[in-house]
Amino acid sequence: MDDVHLDIESRADSKKNGVYVTIPSYVNDREIKMHVAIKNGKDAMRFSLRDASGLPTKGLGGIIGEAIIVRNRFLNYN
Repeated sequence: MDDVHLDIESRADSKKNGVYVTIPSYVNDREIKMHVAIKNGKDAMRFSLRDASGLPTKGLGGIIGEAIIVRNRFLNYN
C-alpha cells in the first residue's frame, strides 16, 4: 500500500502505547485516519476512527462498517 503514514505514540508521550494510521482513500480524494492503542497493564486494544470521510458509504462491513454506517434496526417482540 502506498503513502501510508504511521505516527507512533509511546508511554513517554501519553498513558497508552499506540499508533495513528493515515491511509489514502481508494474511493475519493480524502484520507482514512484511525488510532489503535493499548493501555498499559491491560490486555485489550482500542480502535477508533478519527476521520472516516475516505471510506465508501456502501458495501462496507466488519467492525468499521457496523460502527459508522447507519442502518435501520427493527425489534420483533413476538
